Amino acid sequence: MKTVIEMAKAAGLFTHKEVQPELERFAELVRADERNATLEEIAKWLEDEKDAPYWAELVRARSKK
Repeated sequence: MKTVIEMAKAAGLFTHKEVQPELERFAELVRADERNATLEEIAKWLEDEKDAPYWAELVRARSKK
């Protein structure tokens, strides 16, 4: 797996050492957002397809951590 800095360089972004902490933080935020979106999709599936609102709420609670 590539590091955040390797991916930033591949995308042509400025990767000077002074901005690397910000790039790492941005990557963390993107990962968290993607994880929460996936968990929300799972919760919706549990409600709609499995009629399991209790489990859906547990998944949603997990996504807020």
